Amino acid sequence: MKTEQMKTIYHHAMEQLPLDGLEGRTLEKLSSAKDKKRGFPAKRIAAAAVAVMLLCATGALILSHTTQIELTNTQGRVSAHYTPFFPKEVNRANCLVNRTEEELFHTKNLAPFLGTVERIRNIRVDLNGAVSYRAIADVSVNKAYLGNVEPGSTVSILLPCSIGRGEWATGSELAASLREGTTGIFMPIAYTVDSYWEENGARIDLSELAPYGLMDGERYLFLQGKDGKMQFAQYAYPSLQADASLGDIEAFAESFWK
Repeated sequence: MKTEQMKTIYHHAMEQLPLDGLEGRTLEKLSSAKDKKRGFPAKRIAAAAVAVMLLCATGALILSHTTQIELTNTQGRVSAHYTPFFPKEVNRANCLVNRTEEELFHTKNLAPFLGTVERIRNIRVDLNGAVSYRAIADVSVNKAYLGNVEPGSTVSILLPCSIGRGEWATGSELAASLREGTTGIFMPIAYTVDSYWEENGARIDLSELAPYGLMDGERYLFLQGKDGKMQFAQYAYPSLQADASLGDIEAFAESFWK
C-alpha cells in the first residue's frame, strides 16, 4: 500500500475516534484508590490503552479500504472504496431544480420499481483530494414499472448521501432514512456513458459505482414506514393526498407511465 494512501487512511481513522480527553478519561478510571494501593502504573496503562484503540481503529479501516471499487474510466487521481465509516457531521444544501409531477415521472432513463432494501454500504470517493461519502443500496425488485429492471432481480442504486449519524442534506432527507428492510417505490435513472461525476479536476464514470442512481434523495422515493404510512416529498406531488397509500401512489404514478 502506498505511503500517501496509508496517511489518508490513518487520518480518516483519527476522525472516527472520540479522542478528546481519551487518555485522561482512561487514566481517571485506572487511578482508583484500589489501583493506587496495588501500585499499578496507571499512566502507562492509559497510554497503552489509547495506543491499542488507535491500532485497532486503523487496522479495521485498512481492512475496509482493501475493498476497493475497481475503476477503469476516470480522469485525474480518483479512488473509491467501501467503508464502514461516514462523516460525523455533514451539513450540505443542494439546490433542486423545480419540476412538475409530469416532468419528474418522465425523467430521462427513469427505471422505477417497487422493491425492498436488502443491503446498504457506504462508500468513500476521492476526486483529486476532494473526499465525498455516498452509499450504494442493493434493492430487491418486487414489481417493475419501466425500463429493463426485472422482477425478482436485485438492483444497485447510488444514493446521494451516506447512511449513518450526522448526515443531512437538502434533497436527501428520504434517502438518508433508508435502512435494510425499507420498502417503497424507487425511481432511479439508469446510468449511461454520459453519466459522470466531475469535481476538483477529476472525473468518474458513475456506472462504475452502480448501474443506477437517484437524481436526488427526496423526490424520487416513496417509502413505506413501519406504521404503513407513506413518506414522500409532498410539495413535489401536490396531486397526492398527504395520507396517500402505497396503492394510491402506484395508481397515480402508473397513470403517467401508460
